[in-house]
Amino acid sequence: MTKALVPQDGRLAPRNRDENGLLPDQVHYLTELSKSLDSGEAAANAGITRRRVRRWLGEDKAFQVAHEGIMSGAMEAAK
Repeated sequence: MTKALVPQDGRLAPRNRDENGLLPDQVHYLTELSKSLDSGEAAANAGITRRRVRRWLGEDKAFQVAHEGIMSGAMEAAK
């Protein structure tokens, strides 16, 4: 008998990534972040925890790149 692979976060549904390598929850969070530039607010609005965001930042290269793009764009706009 073989065990089904379960993602580390315990979800059973398949985790399909978009063309940028992002998960749907990540896209939702990044959309919210681009509106407010407040990580806590964006996480709450996206229905995820800040802990999950920190995990993505530490483990997911596609998410890191997208997050950095939003934050560096905000820094440039502030100049």
